[in-house]
Amino acid sequence: MNHHWLEKQKLRANKARYRESGHQRESPSDYIIRKMELLSLVYTYTDTEMVQAIMQEVPDSWASVINPQYQSTI
Repeated sequence: MNHHWLEKQKLRANKARYRESGHQRESPSDYIIRKMELLSLVYTYTDTEMVQAIMQEVPDSWASVINPQYQSTI
């Protein structure tokens, strides 16, 4: 794992979106698992930071069901 690879993987993890190209049929749970795996590969986040990072790119409609302010773990 060199610097170039690590930076490329960080971009990939940060850009991952719910039901993006190649993942059009994923469930919300599938997205959360996929995003968490991508982020865990390149970052050492606390549980709270992981929740916040995952929730940054979810659809607005999820806010009525999941409020990251009250989620401390995944």
